[in-house]
Amino acid sequence: GLNRYLVFNAFICGAVIMVVELLGSRIIGPPFGVSLFVWTSLITVTLVSLALGYWLGGRLADRKNSHSSLFGVILIAGLWVALIPLIKGFVIEHTLVLGLRAGSLACSAALFGPPLFLLGMVSPYTVKLYMDESSREVGKTVGWLYAVSTCGSFLGTVLTGFILIPMLGVNNITYLSALTLIAISAGYWVLFRKKALATAFAIVPIALLFIPQDLPSITRPDGTKVSVLLNDDSAYGQIKVVDYEYGDARLREFLLENMIQGAVDLTSGVPISRYTYYVEQLAYSYSPEAKEALVIGLGSGIIPERFSRYGIRTDVVEINPGVVEAAKTYFSFDPVKHPTFIEDGRNFLKSGDGHYDIIFLDAFSGDTPPSHLVSVEAFELA
Repeated sequence: GLNRYLVFNAFICGAVIMVVELLGSRIIGPPFGVSLFVWTSLITVTLVSLALGYWLGGRLADRKNSHSSLFGVILIAGLWVALIPLIKGFVIEHTLVLGLRAGSLACSAALFGPPLFLLGMVSPYTVKLYMDESSREVGKTVGWLYAVSTCGSFLGTVLTGFILIPMLGVNNITYLSALTLIAISAGYWVLFRKKALATAFAIVPIALLFIPQDLPSITRPDGTKVSVLLNDDSAYGQIKVVDYEYGDARLREFLLENMIQGAVDLTSGVPISRYTYYVEQLAYSYSPEAKEALVIGLGSGIIPERFSRYGIRTDVVEINPGVVEAAKTYFSFDPVKHPTFIEDGRNFLKSGDGHYDIIFLDAFSGDTPPSHLVSVEAFELA
């Protein structure tokens, strides 16, 4: 029974390793941008942390060959993962000053290095304990356990990227990962050491973190009230809608990965960004007789509505259904009035259907347009 539990433990820890790495891109992506530097930092920290964990875990397994030590390491890893949502703001604030490259690397190391290091210790420890309990050949045993761990990593990657992030959000998945590690450790103490009471004290505080919390609303020192109406972790980035109130002024911003993508004055209903007016004037000046337009990248939905003032019918292509829902709910965007297609902009251009007098590219991933939409080939399709 204990050996089977070790195999299950290897599977779960392998899954959590990949969950933590994927969540890392969603946690440090908004402040540092979803860029090559962020992924380079995350992969570097993951590999270095795991390597150090493998090395030290192997040494400790030879010196202190006990199941209690292994599951104690897993418990500490779970507690550290539970801390990530609580300390991420502080860490990000103090690493942003280092710049994009050094800052993203330092932030990744501080937030994800310790739990990944601890989880790296699990594999050599598991092999050592399993070999002491089993008469199987060394090569066969090591290969089997690492295959199980890798299958867990595969499952963790697929579930996190395809299902969990859009459904639960980053913080809840982080707490779920922490609770899973703590539960694995607790299971050992309950099933094989018969110490249920001590386990309850470890699990209850983490379970309390799952209690739903209201979205934040604060008042700044100057009297401005700031209210977060929406904070959604979609498959294509974090979506936020934020209101600002000061006296009679009421403004609303739409943010994608913490980058402002549109803002309106709620009192008058007009956009407050000069960019919006530059766009519509440029388009109208180049094509004053325009009747049909295509907008790639919806944002808050302001541009299609501004085009309609000139009698221009506008089709919209947006890859993220969460963006469409946010624009519809908080910015009065009408997907019936402006036919909206949920797909990649370049794929839509490949279809060749329809003729447009204006094609406006307004798609962003963080602070930059997706590279495949600003290539020579994409412009040739347009």
